[in-house]
Amino acid sequence: RGFATNPALLLADEPVSSLDVSVQASILQLMEELQKTHEGTMLFISHDLAVVGYLADRIAVLYAGQLMELADAADLFEPPYHPYTEALLSAIPLIDPDAKHRELRLTGDVPSQINVPTGCPFHPRCPRYLGDICRDVVPPWQETPQGARIFCHIPPADLIAQQGRLIATEAVS
Repeated sequence: RGFATNPALLLADEPVSSLDVSVQASILQLMEELQKTHEGTMLFISHDLAVVGYLADRIAVLYAGQLMELADAADLFEPPYHPYTEALLSAIPLIDPDAKHRELRLTGDVPSQINVPTGCPFHPRCPRYLGDICRDVVPPWQETPQGARIFCHIPPADLIAQQGRLIATEAVS
């Protein structure tokens, strides 16, 4: 129904989040077909990066209302990642039962939107917290070798050294 009037922008907020996997697949295929046949933009909002990676050309990762990472869909699934993106990607189940899987669990609470933390908004939960600089100074935007942009104090080269590949590329195709 959303495409019936040929909108310039279609907002899809968690359109498949509580559906059976087979129904999800059908809806995602339909959305992909409609996306190809209609001129326009789809803003697809989801917590499931595997689903987003299936449909998106570009992905924006937000935390507490702040843009943390912006990347072409294929590039988002390769290190370096913003530490929040790293945590989201590590939560995607792996298909290969023999594959090593390291889930990065976040601790602490999501910050209040009324009392937003100083510095990096992710610092209270960040597993790669550097101390005072993260707490007190707003991070710079940095470009990764793939052309993604991350909002973090840690240089992309250091993130690459710390992070391994978290999911198989096949999960994105």
